[in-house]
Amino acid sequence: MRTRVSLAGVHETGGDFREDDLQRALDTPARNALVVERYQRHAAGRKAICFTAGVAHARTLAAAFQQAGIPADAVAGDDPARAAKLTALAEGRLTVVCNAQLLCEGFDEPSLGAVILARPTQSRTLFAQMIGRGLRLCRGKTNCVILDFADTATSHLLMSAWRFFGQPGEPRDDQVFNPLVPSERAARRRAAQRRATELFGGDLELDAIDRWLDLLKPPPTVPTFAVGSAAWHHNPATAKQVVTLASCGYDANDWTCGQAAAVIVRLPASPKQLNLLLAQGFDVLSCDWTREQASRALAGVIGQTPDWSRLRQLQAPRGAGRSAEEAR
Repeated sequence: MRTRVSLAGVHETGGDFREDDLQRALDTPARNALVVERYQRHAAGRKAICFTAGVAHARTLAAAFQQAGIPADAVAGDDPARAAKLTALAEGRLTVVCNAQLLCEGFDEPSLGAVILARPTQSRTLFAQMIGRGLRLCRGKTNCVILDFADTATSHLLMSAWRFFGQPGEPRDDQVFNPLVPSERAARRRAAQRRATELFGGDLELDAIDRWLDLLKPPPTVPTFAVGSAAWHHNPATAKQVVTLASCGYDANDWTCGQAAAVIVRLPASPKQLNLLLAQGFDVLSCDWTREQASRALAGVIGQTPDWSRLRQLQAPRGAGRSAEEAR
């Protein structure tokens, strides 16, 4: 969920955003209200842990939850009541606990049904740690809702069993998606909406769930992994391919050129591609684009002048009043 908050003045330190700058940008009444509203819409009643930009942000966001009638509190490293608050969360007397990186690791509460990412991060490790708090197995628990309030174009992919073993999953027929065919896009969204309704019930809107992942599905074996029939497919992966895949978490040193190419075309579209797609009038907010899909789409509009005002309009700071879903 994009909040349209500008991080132009937020500096970096140690490979991530500086806490004081990030708090000033994110800790606003409008944005905090949006976080609470989206929790109520997509995860109401679920026991949740909320990650914030800093201790002050955790306290004001907890107060926003309380004002909405949701039992919530903030915890910090020097909080003498920290253990009591976490016990209250485990026992259900608290529904939401807000913190600033305190509960990223070493904290285990299997009954959590939602994770609220009220802060962005450039660290894949931190992202995985935050998401992981809600992925513990628990009797009666069938899923976990992840609410990610993304304030930058930087994205991190959830780690599936496929990616853990350095190989992509083979797409099923119902996963094939061509963004150039509106009827296929609409059909895919309707199918996802029906699936979301079956699992969550009620009038859950599609923007709550971005993608479904089967974390326990085993990866394909090497013999069934796509290689290709051309001679170059069997050559060792090029240095450029290895570097590209390494930046996405793959170890491709022993891959063939064909294997590497098969994975790269299914990687998420680059920021440069997404910007150009947006300037050409394509929808880049309600669906995921792969590099191959983006390349095909852009090849079809060669010669057309991009309208960069669309990109400037999306990037222009507008406070925190609306999410991208509300803008559509």
